[in-house]
Amino acid sequence: MTAIRRWIGGAAAVVGTLALLLAFAAPRLQAPFVAAERLDFAPQAWASSSGRIVPVADGIRIETDAPPGNVVVSRDDLALPADRLRYLHYRADAVAPDARLLLLWNGDGGMQRRLLPRVAGRGTVDLAASDGWRGTIATLTLAVVPVDYLAAEAVPTQAFVLRHVELRSDNWMSAMSALLTDWLAPRPWSGTSINTTGGEFGVHGASATAFVACWIAWMLLVARASGGRARLRRAWPAVVAIGVGVLALDTGRDLLDRTRAVRSAEARIAHRAVPPLGADPALVAEAAQLRAVLGARDRVVVHGDPFQRDYTVYLLRERDVAQLLDLRGFATRATLNDAVLVVAGGDGSEFHPDAATVQLDDRPRAAIPLWRGERLAAYRLGSAGVAK
Repeated sequence: MTAIRRWIGGAAAVVGTLALLLAFAAPRLQAPFVAAERLDFAPQAWASSSGRIVPVADGIRIETDAPPGNVVVSRDDLALPADRLRYLHYRADAVAPDARLLLLWNGDGGMQRRLLPRVAGRGTVDLAASDGWRGTIATLTLAVVPVDYLAAEAVPTQAFVLRHVELRSDNWMSAMSALLTDWLAPRPWSGTSINTTGGEFGVHGASATAFVACWIAWMLLVARASGGRARLRRAWPAVVAIGVGVLALDTGRDLLDRTRAVRSAEARIAHRAVPPLGADPALVAEAAQLRAVLGARDRVVVHGDPFQRDYTVYLLRERDVAQLLDLRGFATRATLNDAVLVVAGGDGSEFHPDAATVQLDDRPRAAIPLWRGERLAAYRLGSAGVAK
């Protein structure tokens, strides 16, 4: 009788674990277990406008010598029904640790993009969870780009090996594969840029922490039902230790991957003095002049079009710098008092600096001209509600 209860308990543990995986993957009930429709894209059929393609075993290698090093391969001869082909399976090797793999597509929702997480080079994503995956898809593009785009002068020559790209229809196996990819793949993060926190691309599904918590609860319930209180007392330390250990190993692996990427980027930054993106020497020169004007304790707020703003933030990176558009998330009115507003790539007319007043956090502030060039202008901000 005891042996039968053990067999029943073991079977219940396995079946319950699979049921939890399916529940968190959330496939449609009418979907088959395996894909009814599959569309395989041979690597040799892809073309690249940013580099050269070299055939290798079981795939192609895409590389470029042109900085800042983005590498792109595309298929623009497609007419894919997005409603029927939901899951993307892929394998891409030799991607730099401080770079990320992206998918871009053009369909009825316009040009869209999402991050492609990878576990040992492989991954599966549910494209139906992404905005714009609808209608007819005319173009698919794979790109490898730097994680920290504000420090693009540190990006080496990029390259990667494409071995497999396949679209599949709705099915339970792909749903579970996409869930595990989302849980196990490390989040790209440079550790230096406020723009790369790892969550800027893609749609994240159910939490691995919630899954482990449900698994622990189920295993304890099985232990209690199959062996009574005595088995429960013996089982709960091991079950909890396994669950916490899985989460700890996953977190540790992610932190090690991030640390490796950050150190790799910092090592290159320390040995290169090329202006960021090599794009605007005049802005580099004006930023150097502005740094000489700013005091050691000045807080700096940068406003401008996205490229000029990010570029200027990088050039002033040793300052206490924040982007104006992000201030509402973490700044108080007091942090803006006596701060320096830097207007990049324009005259700042929307702030009416010539009238000695700017409108921030819904209240007027004094704006005293501090420095002006052709590409940058700086103003000392006063207290909210005070116009001088």
